[in-house]
Amino acid sequence: MAIHIRREPGWSATTALLVLCSVVAACGIRTGRFEVSPTAIADRSVYPLRVGVVVDKKFVPYKIRFRYWSSTPFFWSLGGLPDAFVRTLSPHFLSVEPVDASRSISTGPHDLIAKMSVDRLHFDGANTTVGDDRVDLTMTFTLEQPNGTEVFRTTVSASGSSPYKQPCAFCKPDPREAFGEAFSGAFAQLSETLTASGIQLVQKTGN
Repeated sequence: MAIHIRREPGWSATTALLVLCSVVAACGIRTGRFEVSPTAIADRSVYPLRVGVVVDKKFVPYKIRFRYWSSTPFFWSLGGLPDAFVRTLSPHFLSVEPVDASRSISTGPHDLIAKMSVDRLHFDGANTTVGDDRVDLTMTFTLEQPNGTEVFRTTVSASGSSPYKQPCAFCKPDPREAFGEAFSGAFAQLSETLTASGIQLVQKTGN
């Protein structure tokens, strides 16, 4: 992006520099934090199991690439997905905590290891400034015992949309609401699946 600043009469070099910095900041990579509000689960639905959520470095933060019809690609850093995973699982289990992916999980104190993956993330940008941005998302969530035996797997699809938003003339478009709605829908479906299907085959493996 070429940026030209015309120096007006009376402008100092410092003023011009400040304007340039503000423009660059507005055009820079945006970041966001993802939050979820877990659904309340009755005590009888809570499994007496300790879960470790693997925090893969690719989700810290999660790099999103998107583009509009006539634009070059934009990039957005979405933070908080591992925290959202922990919060979603917490109402269903005795304890849930994040575990670094580089740490050995076979000898840890956890009965189950939770993992997630983003299988598909498609962005359909608004064709006009009065249109809507749309996001289609597919995620897979798994739970396995420390020895690698998988006891739960679900693949969910969710969508989100929001009106086209561009805060200022120099700013990037901001479709974070569409992305947030899609990810919220995916985690909500995970919670619903755990409540509906359960994990009948899992037995607590230690104290």
